[in-house]
Amino acid sequence: MSRSVRARIDLYQTDSGGLALPLGSRTRSLLFGFVGSDGVPMTIGGEVRSALGDLKPGAVGLQVVIDFWAEEASRLVRPSTEFTIWYNRTVGRGEVLEIVSD
Repeated sequence: MSRSVRARIDLYQTDSGGLALPLGSRTRSLLFGFVGSDGVPMTIGGEVRSALGDLKPGAVGLQVVIDFWAEEASRLVRPSTEFTIWYNRTVGRGEVLEIVSD
């Protein structure tokens, strides 16, 4: 893993385009969309860990740890950075709260 962060995420309701079913904690199925300082969008994979268990459609303010495995995360992912959450479509959004480890 190249960078781990604590983040706050909001997942859209199913009827608003969100997840159809909950995803288990420690899922590697989500992608995270960031915009670089050059304005170019980039999608990075990561593993999401939630102390509260499953990631449920409509969850708001859920605090999670995301372990990114792409080296690009070290330059894109910083505290206060906002991102989108993608699972075959945009299913939520989030904000990086702090760096846990590099």
